[in-house]
Amino acid sequence: MSTDIITKVQSTHVLNISMFGIWATIWTTYILAVLTGAVPPPFSTGSFQWPMISDTWAVVPGNYISRFCMPPFIMMWALFCWSVSDWLDTVCWNQRYFMKLQNKAMRYLIQVGCIGFLACVAVGEDEYDPIHSTGALTFFVSQGLFCSNIVLQMGIHPHTAHNATSFIFKLFINILYWCVLILFAILARDLQRNAIAIAVCEWVAVWMVTMFHWSLRWELKNTISFAICKQSTYLTL
Repeated sequence: MSTDIITKVQSTHVLNISMFGIWATIWTTYILAVLTGAVPPPFSTGSFQWPMISDTWAVVPGNYISRFCMPPFIMMWALFCWSVSDWLDTVCWNQRYFMKLQNKAMRYLIQVGCIGFLACVAVGEDEYDPIHSTGALTFFVSQGLFCSNIVLQMGIHPHTAHNATSFIFKLFINILYWCVLILFAILARDLQRNAIAIAVCEWVAVWMVTMFHWSLRWELKNTISFAICKQSTYLTL
């Protein structure tokens, strides 16, 4: 079979490119939005100002940059998440049927979440808010559940974690992530009054979920690769 492999790349390399690309795009669109006056600088009015991420994607040139750059990076993220689910199935070989079913559900849920992220990029709040908001909610909730499942699996199967520090870091980030989402939901009851706090929660939530996935490099390094073969594409362990 090895002679049929055209090329292969480690899943952690896919993650690196995805995370770098997503944050490079976010910060680029934010800086350009500030320079063009689309959003105010942090302390331009004498008080702290901060936009929603999507606010930097609603005007030229951020709308073109985000819609061109974000989709491939999001799809790479989805591909990495799929590899994480395969890795869990492999290392947690003795898990009970319910846990296997749960892991399989998370495998597909996270793909739906990434589609929700794509919807946020494709459709802005000012264009059609129901699609944008539904996509954002789907993304954040699916990411939280996916990461919670990983922490649960590591807690039940300690050998899956790279070390105790890795597990504690993931557990801490996951708990904090849910706290931020709950705070976001509470603040969202008054969008006008809490607009800045909501925006900060959004940025922090995205940062935390990307840091959680980034930390999986400890477990998946040199473990899973994506291989392009003459007939198909495979995950190789």
